[in-house]
Amino acid sequence: MPKYILSLFVGAIAGFIPAAAITVDSRGAGTLREAFSDPSAVLVLKINGEIDASDLFFIESSMPALTSLDLSDASITAYKGKALRGFSEYAPNLIPTSTFASSALESVVFPSDAPLVIGEAAFAGSALAKVEIPLAASEIRAGAFSACPRLTYASTGGALLHTHAFAACTALTTADLGSAKEIPASAFAGCTALNAVSSTAAVDAIGPKAFAGCTALEAFDFGKNITIIGEAAFENTSIAVADLSRCTSLDEIASWAFAGDKALTAVILPEKALTVGEGAFFQCAALTELRNPDGMIEIPAYAFKGDRGINAADLMHQDLTSIGDYALKDVSGVAEIALPASLEYIGTGAMEGMTALKSIDVRKMSSVPGLGDDVWKDLDQSNIELFVKNTESDEFADADQWKNFKFMISTGINNNVAPEVAEDRIIEARFEAGDLRVRSRGSEIARVDVFRPSGELAASVPASANDITVATAHIAGHIFIVECTLADGTRAALKLLRK
Repeated sequence: MPKYILSLFVGAIAGFIPAAAITVDSRGAGTLREAFSDPSAVLVLKINGEIDASDLFFIESSMPALTSLDLSDASITAYKGKALRGFSEYAPNLIPTSTFASSALESVVFPSDAPLVIGEAAFAGSALAKVEIPLAASEIRAGAFSACPRLTYASTGGALLHTHAFAACTALTTADLGSAKEIPASAFAGCTALNAVSSTAAVDAIGPKAFAGCTALEAFDFGKNITIIGEAAFENTSIAVADLSRCTSLDEIASWAFAGDKALTAVILPEKALTVGEGAFFQCAALTELRNPDGMIEIPAYAFKGDRGINAADLMHQDLTSIGDYALKDVSGVAEIALPASLEYIGTGAMEGMTALKSIDVRKMSSVPGLGDDVWKDLDQSNIELFVKNTESDEFADADQWKNFKFMISTGINNNVAPEVAEDRIIEARFEAGDLRVRSRGSEIARVDVFRPSGELAASVPASANDITVATAHIAGHIFIVECTLADGTRAALKLLRK
């Protein structure tokens, strides 16, 4: 009895017979080669019955013109025998590593009798146009369908995906994840045409670089089960809105997760505390809306660097402890910031390039937070108002980088403090070599009283002149309130910063 029954379908054009379309009914695994006298002519092949790894290797090596392979009614059994490509045993329901890599296959229909394991790089670089995995319990190993230049559609059926499963498939536009729970590292990285990812409800983890470089991806449905968005997971995509509000289990948005997404306009975080990694929203130039920043205990390094339209003031919630290096660099759309009492550290270059900044309010703070280097690099601090409580004014005025601001202290007398000279309509004053020089534009000065911000009298000098110098070099402190009584009874008050 023959081991195969073959049905041969051929077409003739002007007497020329092209390669065959063949259906093979198998009577046993491992004997496929016996059915062909010229396998190199086969374009389309359907196999019914049992095959094994040796048959798959035969197809790959002996049918270079094959464009369509139908295994829907085939069953892949275990192989044990002569070493094939370095191994003498292959598991059942396995398409071995690199079997059809770089092949001319345009279409494959997979067996549906049992969950399938598609080995590492099994179809990498092949001519496949469409992939459909029939059973959710299947497994797609590392790089199985990577770099397939013609692949436009992939349905995983919920199969377990491994790293780089579909990476660098530059024609891929649609991916259906079925019931998949995890999108592993670089699974779709570099799929530059990918614009639709469906069936994401079951996903609980998105791995590092999972969609990195998917520049056509404009939307993603973040399901409620997600616990982590991995490092650079959506780097250089075109997602417009990252709505994470339903992600009640989300614990971490890892470093560079959305970095370089120039289309990102809004980020909506869940109502919970979570970890946000370094550079998570780095260079998202269109970002203007960030909801629930209270969930961010720290603003990590580079987190919003280059996000010109973000309202940094919204990030300064009551539990914020630190602002990392360059975290708000070039965020140019905010004029006023009030720092919370909880803030302990502001990193190097953290507010560099904040060109619209006009004032910083530190009145909730009871001590000076630590600073990195060049926190406000290239800003004219002398024209940026620093609102300070009088009890902390000396401490801020004595601290590197802080002392360069235009101090504003609430004393109930006057709310203007200039770094060197202050003026009103009647008197002007400045510090010269540590001592105070006061001049009247009206009547002669009858008395000058110098107070500390706390209200303590530091010096009182009677006078009878329009221009006097009060010895204050020996008096400790930086901020002073100067009251002048003129000969005609007029009184005037100023606040001054002595550097």
